[in-house]
Amino acid sequence: MALRAYFDESGTHWGGPQASDVFVLCGYLAPTELWDNKTDSGFKARWDGVMHGKPFHATEMETNPQGPTVKVELANLVRKSGIIGIRGGISIPAFKRLVVPHIKQRKEKEDPYLFLFADVICEAVRRADMFLNENKEERIGFVFADHKRWSLIAHEMYDHVKADDETPIEVSGKMGAVAFDCIDEFVPLQAADHLAFESFHYMTDPQGTPARPAMNLLIDWPQVFGTFYGEKALTLYVEKCKAEGIL
Repeated sequence: MALRAYFDESGTHWGGPQASDVFVLCGYLAPTELWDNKTDSGFKARWDGVMHGKPFHATEMETNPQGPTVKVELANLVRKSGIIGIRGGISIPAFKRLVVPHIKQRKEKEDPYLFLFADVICEAVRRADMFLNENKEERIGFVFADHKRWSLIAHEMYDHVKADDETPIEVSGKMGAVAFDCIDEFVPLQAADHLAFESFHYMTDPQGTPARPAMNLLIDWPQVFGTFYGEKALTLYVEKCKAEGIL
């Protein structure tokens, strides 16, 4: 059984005055037979049915009068599809303040994007066992949204994680081929965009912001896994690493 994971990111991550303080990387994992199902009951057909065959873009849907209703329909579709959600997010200022000083002592890469990227990859590998059952050696194909600059960065980080001596062999051994595809042409990448956008709002919306029903459906879904590394989670991460002698 071959597995394929589709991911998209949210949060401007290459600096400048418009750069976000939060970076999010989210997506979905499922067998290729689920992704490639061409029948009317398949994931793609049901997604296209909600979207009437038009590509989903989370930012555009935000200003669409029908956006809230459509996003809830898509969230419910995902929850009932049998796929697994993989999510991750990181507060960049908190990472630089709480984690980077320890990384500098170890003379390692002090990159919050690489930190989260590796974390999400490891999460996907861990959760793959939910599908693989008897075949624990099956590799996962990773597909990322083909954004002009992100694609270059993601490819470099993927290669780094796969080759890094500190990446457990049970993780690197399951990292298969990596690809970058157009979000307009691949429904799973549109679904990843949906999850990433709502996860970004989960991390950044201030208290008192009007409820986002689609976000609540996706965040509270028991079949989505991963960590949002805010102040509290990073503090716990540092404490755990100290207790284990890593830092």
